[in-house]
Amino acid sequence: VQKTVTQAVSQPIKQTMTEQQKEQQELILWNKWRSNLQNQIMRDVKLPIIPEGTVFRFSFDVDKYGKVSNVQTWSFSPNYTPYAIQYIAPVIRSYQGRAILNFPSGSNRISTTVEGGWKIAKTAKYSTPDDYKDTEKVIK
Repeated sequence: VQKTVTQAVSQPIKQTMTEQQKEQQELILWNKWRSNLQNQIMRDVKLPIIPEGTVFRFSFDVDKYGKVSNVQTWSFSPNYTPYAIQYIAPVIRSYQGRAILNFPSGSNRISTTVEGGWKIAKTAKYSTPDDYKDTEKVIK
């Protein structure tokens, strides 16, 4: 009579998601939202003639209801900061409650901070979603 001995080998338990769990998890891509907003601001701001190389920046908060707050605009060239305040800030505030600020579908965020800017140049270079790294995972 032969005896067979089996030995239990302990292996780490792999935690994998079931297909159902994967279907319930959704990745919300904010990159497209941010890129669209950056480009819209660039299109809507009508600056006077400004020297090439001048950089303008902006930052503001948006909540899920489309409320804009904490708008800050400036230039890396301090002499041009008044232009940022006069020309860029009102455009950003004008988006209050408009569809451009509607958060991506399925998002659970309550608010987000938007930061961007551009450099005055001979040719316009617009943003693409690849310029941003902002995703949100939500469980459906």
